[in-house]
Amino acid sequence: MRVKVKQEILQLIAQYDSKWYWYQIDRYLSINNPETPGPYLDEIKALKQEGLIDERKFYGSQFRLYCITDAGRARLQ
Repeated sequence: MRVKVKQEILQLIAQYDSKWYWYQIDRYLSINNPETPGPYLDEIKALKQEGLIDERKFYGSQFRLYCITDAGRARLQ
């Protein structure tokens, strides 16, 4: 598991709360961190299992958008 990548994902989800789905996260990190290429689904899954993020399907969207939980905000503090 790439701990640094998990932290970056958590920060991105906090910044773009409920606005980004996995592909946007993947593209951002792949471009800005070419030394640790995606996919990042394992890290996203781990963050969900730890209760730091959640996913929601919003009306009119086929994608599940990620949002940060209270535990995720506390981890970033």
